Amino acid sequence: MKIIIEKSNETKNIDINQIKVDDLLKKLNINPVTVIVTKKGNALTDNSILKNKDIIRIISVVSGG
Repeated sequence: MKIIIEKSNETKNIDINQIKVDDLLKKLNINPVTVIVTKKGNALTDNSILKNKDIIRIISVVSGG
């Protein structure tokens, strides 16, 4: 699985059969409230299943007030 982390401009490759989005974020030590995970431009839910050939993008959420 190819993972693009936009905040750090980092690309990681992980060999994993399948994993849920929330489990992947835990594995990468990323707080799920601070990011949106997308695949092919579509936002994924925490329970979405990712497969080894997927290319995903982890985008930081920015808020202000």
